Amino acid sequence: NNKKATKDSSSHNHTDTTCQKHHPIQQSKITTTMASYQHASSSSSRRARSPAILQMLLLSLSTLLLFTPATTAEIFEELGEKNVESLSAPTTTASVITAESDLDPNKERYIVTCHKDQVDECSDELHSFPGLDIVYEFEGDDIFAIQVHESSFDAVAELTGVRLVEIDGVREAQMVSWEPIEGYYGEDDHDESNHEEHRNLQGFPNNYAFDQMQAREFWDKYKKSGEGVTVCVIDTGLASHIDLDESRISGTAMAFRNKGQWYNDEQGHGTTVTGTIMAISPNPEKKLGVAPLVSIHMAKIWDTQGNARASDIIRAAQNCQANGASVINMSIGGGGFMLAEHRSYAQMWNSGIFLVASAGNDGQNIKNYPAAYNHVASIGATDSDKKRAGFSNFNEQVDFTAPGRSVITVAPVDNRYRYASGTSYSSPYVAGAVALLKSKYTGASNDVIYRALAETAQDLGPALRDPEYGYGFIDVMAAAEFLSKKYKAPKCASNEQLIKVVFKTDNEGIDLAWELYRNDVVVYEDMTHGNSAKTVTQSCFPKSGCYYVRVYDVDGDGMQRGSFYKLFFDGKRRAGGRLKNKAELKSKTICF
Repeated sequence: NNKKATKDSSSHNHTDTTCQKHHPIQQSKITTTMASYQHASSSSSRRARSPAILQMLLLSLSTLLLFTPATTAEIFEELGEKNVESLSAPTTTASVITAESDLDPNKERYIVTCHKDQVDECSDELHSFPGLDIVYEFEGDDIFAIQVHESSFDAVAELTGVRLVEIDGVREAQMVSWEPIEGYYGEDDHDESNHEEHRNLQGFPNNYAFDQMQAREFWDKYKKSGEGVTVCVIDTGLASHIDLDESRISGTAMAFRNKGQWYNDEQGHGTTVTGTIMAISPNPEKKLGVAPLVSIHMAKIWDTQGNARASDIIRAAQNCQANGASVINMSIGGGGFMLAEHRSYAQMWNSGIFLVASAGNDGQNIKNYPAAYNHVASIGATDSDKKRAGFSNFNEQVDFTAPGRSVITVAPVDNRYRYASGTSYSSPYVAGAVALLKSKYTGASNDVIYRALAETAQDLGPALRDPEYGYGFIDVMAAAEFLSKKYKAPKCASNEQLIKVVFKTDNEGIDLAWELYRNDVVVYEDMTHGNSAKTVTQSCFPKSGCYYVRVYDVDGDGMQRGSFYKLFFDGKRRAGGRLKNKAELKSKTICF
């Protein structure tokens, strides 16, 4: 039940040049429907909802969705490409990847989504396809990560049971230029016997970020510091540090990225990210992690170059879930919407896992994935004055902001400390704040916690939600107060009216979304929260203007039996209807 006021959307495939670290968002972050395609023989073939969106996707073809055979030729012809043909496939049969050395740089990585009622047939076809390697089989799911020569793509898309084939997009965790904090475990100090002396030195630099997050105020008032909550960090590993309590840390070195154990951090990124969540020192001057009593699970996936694929992230998130995480931090990013990723994160959100990720560090109006997905909280970075950091991406998918420039955290070498910058650090601050709220309000759902954060965030830009700050700067104390009172329908000002939307999903509810428009601009949007689920969303909006609701199926295969919506203005129903067999529906327009 989260509101989102959105502006112009943009999609971009990019490589972040600074350190990156996502909106379980109940709102659909897809303000325009993805143009996705199926094989022409499918009874539910996909259609681009907008020519502009289709053109954008085609120009980003190298990192966005790939298309089925017949459509591929038409697309390349439209773009002026010639000689589109399928080459003969290798003669060897499929194999299953068991080591990173088996990954073939001459083959492309893809994610295959199967039809739900043909998963077994799809699996058999993939396993028997000549020259195709199975990278991951996702148990109990309808997706497979594969590698195969690009020339075989058309043939793979033709296989029985294959619904969609997408490039397995690159997701990166790149470093910023960290600045050491001099005088605290200096370059020549490697004597463990001196560590306690250094821990208690006076004059440690003040960490403005810790103060702005109001962590200590939360600890003192609510007597909670993250106890009983596991935060999973998908990252580069976690090195030992005197201010990280190893008794509450676990981890997994995921397959193919096993460049040493999870408790080694060759790049240092994962250690600095984790420090902003749970590092604590007996010296009160050292203000470090916002939720020091959480448990941490490190899912190490990146190779020594800091690269991973979308399928690696999905698999790591499933490992987080298996290890009891209720919050996942992803200080990562890459370009390109992927349906398989979107659906995986939606399922995790609906299972009770709050996902958070960095908005990206390009300093541009572009989207960073997984942050821009519907069910991942996208976090931008601010400086000590709560101004947007110049490197922080801004777009209509940004949900919240938090400190991200020159914050103080632990370093992975010799128990030192660093100043660090990037949305890699604003994201774990929010993950830590969510952990605090979950430790205090153990029965609160993700939807309720998100709503509390959205309603109480410090608005730093235009009213409601804006591209630079989202709902605003996170305010954990105000969110806690909001939760303590339990949410009721708001009292609207004299020039406002209470608009309520009741929405019932079908049996594939994670694919449904709706948007509320005022004067043809989206002022609120919501991604649905489960299969066959009913939600009620209400908020205050101006009495003037023309309103309507647009309901749509994200992946385009149509809304099924049992789904409906109702639209109320100040308690009076003004629109509504059932959604069976419709891929998109727009209500009548109501003007005031």
